[in-house]
Parts: sequence; C-alpha cells; structure tokens
Amino acid sequence: LTNDDELAERARFVGQSRGGEMVEHFGRVHTVNGFAHRMTQSTAAICLAQLEIIQPQVEKRDRMIRLLSALLDEIPGVSALPIPPETEVYSCWMAGFTIDLEQFRCDAEEFGAQVAAAGILGASQARYYLLPAALPYLTEAAERQRFPYSQPPSSRTYRYDATCCPNAHELLERFIRWSTFCDKYEPHHCEQAAAIVRRVADEYRL
Repeated sequence: LTNDDELAERARFVGQSRGGEMVEHFGRVHTVNGFAHRMTQSTAAICLAQLEIIQPQVEKRDRMIRLLSALLDEIPGVSALPIPPETEVYSCWMAGFTIDLEQFRCDAEEFGAQVAAAGILGASQARYYLLPAALPYLTEAAERQRFPYSQPPSSRTYRYDATCCPNAHELLERFIRWSTFCDKYEPHHCEQAAAIVRRVADEYRL
C-alpha cells in the first residue's frame, strides 16, 4: 500500500505491464526488466476448467488452421506460415502469413492495417516479435557491461539488435498475423478471412 502515486504507477508499469511501452510502427518494447505479475487467484480454477475441454479445442484449432492455411496459399503473393509435415497436431494460438513485397505496392504494415480495417480484428505486422530489438534494457545492460555482461564472467561482448537475427528480421518485414484466431473458427470463418486477405492483395497488387 502506498499514497505515492508515482511509486504506484511505477509498480504497475514493472509488475503488470512487464515494463512494456508501445512504439509506433514497431509495437511493444520492454524498457526495463518487468514482470508478468498479472495472475489472479482464479487462474488455477480457469486452468482446471480448460483441462476439461482442451482436447476438442486443440483438435478444432488444428483443423481450422490447416484449412485457413490452404486457402491463404491459393492467393498469389501470399504464403501461410508452413506447418511442418511431421506435425500431427498444430495447436497454434494465432494465424499468420507472409507477403512477397515485390508483388505489392505497399509494405507489410500497410497490408496488415488494411486487412484489419476489412474485418480481421488485430491483424498487424508485429515487428516487436524480433526480441533483440524489443528489449532495449538488455541492449543497455550489454553496452554498459553490467553483470552478467561484464568480463568476467562473460567471455565476450554482447549486442542486442536486429542484426543478431537477420533471418528473423527479414521474415518479420513480410509477416502479418492476427491473434483472434481461435477454436471458435468454423470453415466459413476461414473462407471469410481468406477472402479478406485476397481482396487486400488484389487491391495492392502491382
């Protein structure tokens, strides 16, 4: 308990918001080493209830994402995230696809915004998935060689930015996802989502 508003807000920022701040055209960055202290006393009860229905939920997600992926792959210039052939059950929590930037007169950020505006809630590029670029507090610690980045115990210097993961960086420049995909999807929802992506692709196609 505190009557210090500044202290209370700092505690919320670090303990609830995980030290995350939103940056335009990028997404969430973590400026301090925050914590996810957002669990409530109802978490255990919710998890137990979920266990009762998890098998049909997972089976439904697997069927729907495979259907949606097949429909997205039919759109020129659009590729669904590949499902490894050895994966028997694909229980994803979001749907996503990449675009061939050479085939469109927009970048992935604009493409995603148009998909969201057309009806797929939450569709966006999400550059913040590139964790080295989304964790500036690690970059600062490494640059200042704060423990454990000091030498010793570290055997070398560290750097955290997009150059650490060039393949991931390149992928995220073409990647669009939405986390509203769920087990409530039916085949007609997959068809609607693919139709929306197709309309945007046709509108922006070179």
